[in-house]
Amino acid sequence: MDHPKTGPSLIWDDAYMTRFLESEGLINNRPSLSTAPSLAGAIVQTEGTVTDLGGISLAFHEAKGHAPGHLAVRIPEIDTLIVSDALGFYYPDTRFFPIFFTGFADYMATLDRLEA
Repeated sequence: MDHPKTGPSLIWDDAYMTRFLESEGLINNRPSLSTAPSLAGAIVQTEGTVTDLGGISLAFHEAKGHAPGHLAVRIPEIDTLIVSDALGFYYPDTRFFPIFFTGFADYMATLDRLEA
C-alpha cells in the first residue's frame, strides 16, 4: 500500500467493479472507495499457515508471480479457493488480463500448483 500507484489503482478498480455490479443489478451495500484502506492491525499470514475460524479453516498458499508475498487461500471444508488477483484480472468488457509482475515462470508455476 506504500507504493504511490497502489492506492489510486485500488480506488479505480473498486469503482470499476462497483459500476459493473450495479449494471448487472447486483446489490452493492457500500459506495466505491474514496481512499485506500488502512492495513493497521492486519495479521500477516505465510505459506502453510492454517487458521481455524471455528468449524471452517483458511489454509494459506504462496501464489508467486503476481506480487511479492501474494497468497491464495483454500477453504477445505467447502472446497473453495480464493485467489484475489493472483491469477489475473477479469474485465467483462475486455476479457481476461494476466498479471505477473514478479515473473512469468513463477506465475505459470502458481497456475499449475493451484490447478493440482
